[in-house]
Amino acid sequence: MPPPSAAPEQLAGGRYRLEGIVGEGGFATVYRAADTVLQVPRAIKVLSPRAARRAVIKRRLSAEARAMARISHPNVLQVYDIV
Repeated sequence: MPPPSAAPEQLAGGRYRLEGIVGEGGFATVYRAADTVLQVPRAIKVLSPRAARRAVIKRRLSAEARAMARISHPNVLQVYDIV
């Protein structure tokens, strides 16, 4: 699958470089990425263009990110940012 409609250099002002797909679902694709500022690996979840037009989906993603940001566990990804 190609990268999201925004070129990788446009993700968060060029901060993240996409390196490959980790997984895909009905509403989003998760990419393996590199944080070019902190020089650490990241996972980036990008809503599909169709899902991004739906306010309810965007609210769910925001709620998911807020909930995950409060979790600290070695088997759960830490949330660092939402754009």
